[in-house]
Amino acid sequence: MRYDRPPGPRTSRLLGNTLEYDRDRVGFLRRAHAEFGDVFSYDRRTVVVADPELIHGVLTRTNTDFDGDGSPFSNERDLDGADTSADEWMAARRVGWHRLSRSAVGAHVDRLAGMFDATFTGSGSIDVLPTMERLLGAATADFCLGRSAAGVPELVAASTAALVPVGGTSYRLPSWLPTRSTRTFVELRAQLWDGLGTAVRTRGTELEREPGQHEPRDLLDQLLLADPRVSDGDAQRFLRGVLMAGYGVPAAAMSWVVDTLLDQPEHAGVVRAEVDAHDLRRPDVAALVQTAAFVREVLRLRPPTWLIGRHARHDTTLGSWRLTRGAEVVFSPYLLHRDGRFWDQPEDFRPRRWLPGAPAPVRHAYVPFGAGPRVCVGAQLGMLQLTLITAWLVARFDLQREQTATESFGGLLVPAGLRVRLTAR
Repeated sequence: MRYDRPPGPRTSRLLGNTLEYDRDRVGFLRRAHAEFGDVFSYDRRTVVVADPELIHGVLTRTNTDFDGDGSPFSNERDLDGADTSADEWMAARRVGWHRLSRSAVGAHVDRLAGMFDATFTGSGSIDVLPTMERLLGAATADFCLGRSAAGVPELVAASTAALVPVGGTSYRLPSWLPTRSTRTFVELRAQLWDGLGTAVRTRGTELEREPGQHEPRDLLDQLLLADPRVSDGDAQRFLRGVLMAGYGVPAAAMSWVVDTLLDQPEHAGVVRAEVDAHDLRRPDVAALVQTAAFVREVLRLRPPTWLIGRHARHDTTLGSWRLTRGAEVVFSPYLLHRDGRFWDQPEDFRPRRWLPGAPAPVRHAYVPFGAGPRVCVGAQLGMLQLTLITAWLVARFDLQREQTATESFGGLLVPAGLRVRLTAR
């Protein structure tokens, strides 16, 4: 039997549950889940789901029954054009990730080490989140564009900052609304798009002058040297997605890693013992088992993308519930990762969950990067960067907390206010 609408908290006619939700986002979702169960209505168009099988179903049906809809504006959701955009995105994605050469990854790791050295020059106090944003923003731009990355990290940073007042609220406003924040974001978004277009066309011309003479050194090379070649527009679109995802998310994750190293000295000691036994001038990421486990457990307890949504592309179903075209389905990795039905001692930090031979987590209950066809495009890159930066940081510095972080649940989950003093070992 199919039911038309899940139960949920009472809503006001004009604002729904927005005011109560924005006062305490996680608390609101927890209370509603406790009262109404694994599927409940947030408002007339939004359904929240907390069951891992249903969540997995939504994610794996993305591009067929659901769409990711990355725009922060209410008037830019194009359900009718979703088939075309999904096909273009997936074509670029297959080239960009599944065929990524070892030379491109190796070259990026070498340059990442240099960027780390330039960021952390010696002892001193740092504001952790902005520092990680600069480092990982530059690193992601380097991975994507290599020698063509000049000016791009600054544009991505400005676009991301401008997105906060536009996309960080529970309201979706139209892009034509003449507010200062809307105009700023739209203008910066256009500048980034144009800048990427110039980089793609210039690189394409360079590669055409010496066909067959190039080994891919970055993601743009990989896209333009593919057979069949990815179109300029698809390359621009894919690069923009990776750059925007690669600025805030890994920086927030790395900031939570730093916070956890301070909170968990015993586990930090295990990581330090491992990295001290390795030659980090030529890092073997696969050998940093304890370090990767530490990072994965941080991503369980503090997933930066703490809330993920999809839109129904047509009338469809969610378990025993009917969804109408345009309905939004939302779930929280933060809450799923702390659900005692699926995790042993869910609030405890236990990196051994991720060591070889440990019992596998409950199926589909760990989704820090999402899943399905639209799994985060930066997942592979992010784990590589986070593991290496953690290893380098622990190997070279002692850390001391100067200011405690607070959980800030906006567009991303970030450790607001975290300050740390680094002392060279």
